[in-house]
Amino acid sequence: MRKDIVERYVKLLKESLGDDEAFMPVYNSMTSDKEVQQPEAVGIGCGFVATMPVSTTKKTAFERILRRHKNLKKFTSKQRAIGNRSAA
Repeated sequence: MRKDIVERYVKLLKESLGDDEAFMPVYNSMTSDKEVQQPEAVGIGCGFVATMPVSTTKKTAFERILRRHKNLKKFTSKQRAIGNRSAA
């Protein structure tokens, strides 16, 4: 696994998390980067989302990375809709 690639993408993804205009170009670059193979994808996923088995596929790792971003976007839009108040 190339740690330099993993560290670079984890940093970029964390910096752009929650901002579609910044996140999606980083995500698209990562998914099309020929140097990001299965071990790197899992390493990025572990650094950005949560620990995942070494046997996780590249596709699944990418899906989990994108899901974290989408979940945050959904949460923040719900928060805005209720005026940042608790629903309880």
